[in-house]
Amino acid sequence: MAFWRRLLAGSDWSHLLSVLSPSFFDVMSARELSVRAAELARNWFDREQYLSQVVALGENLALLDIGVTVVSAKPVRSVIPFRAEPLNLIECPKAADGTALLRLFFLQIAISDVVFLDLRESRFCRCAETGKIAFHPLPLWSRWRPDFVEGIRRLYAGFYEEQPGQFEQATRELGVSAANDVFFRAFGGARKHASSYALSEFRETFHEVFVRCRDAKAALHPDFVTLGVMLATLYDHLESLGGTYDVQAAYEAVTLAVAADSGASADGIAVDSRK
Repeated sequence: MAFWRRLLAGSDWSHLLSVLSPSFFDVMSARELSVRAAELARNWFDREQYLSQVVALGENLALLDIGVTVVSAKPVRSVIPFRAEPLNLIECPKAADGTALLRLFFLQIAISDVVFLDLRESRFCRCAETGKIAFHPLPLWSRWRPDFVEGIRRLYAGFYEEQPGQFEQATRELGVSAANDVFFRAFGGARKHASSYALSEFRETFHEVFVRCRDAKAALHPDFVTLGVMLATLYDHLESLGGTYDVQAAYEAVTLAVAADSGASADGIAVDSRK
């Protein structure tokens, strides 16, 4: 935990420190956490792989057309990982579109085992030429293990498509079945069509998930650490925008777009078109 706090302290991520629940580190292998941290650091400086992943995401966004484009960030020259300057607001005006952000979140999970984690407001602007939201991802990306990405896909499909037993099956596979009710609430519960977002709520609900798992002596999949980063930045962005969002509609828009391109899938967004 000390490593992650040192990583965030003194950076533009520092305000997200409050969402780090101590209980999270009670249900996660210290060795696996170190492995994930080392991977993120390597990815940060691997310019070639970063550009390759941006191209892959860009091709999918162009093909599926969810109202978002992607633009590679300038080379990162800092020797300290995860530090970057915000976008130039004169050249790149802010884009306030929470629905497009949610679609991007679901699409990343749907199409690949590689996900860009930083979804903060500072990484988005509106393209003057197309009117679409332009995502400028930092090289903060992770390649999820196959069992984790498949489990997360089933988890979202079970929740939003209400497929009998699938949500529970996914939580068992991911090691969080001890907190099914809390996890269900963390996903928005019955507020699928009018969800609001607050980092404080994110911290409280996920803290309870981790406490339940700790008390049940359950070990969470280590890729939850990067999903947690991705979700925290999503909440941070949507909280700054305010309002409520039809998350069900955003999920379904991605499901339909992926199904139209790849053919109907029995697992909803569990369609893999890895690049």
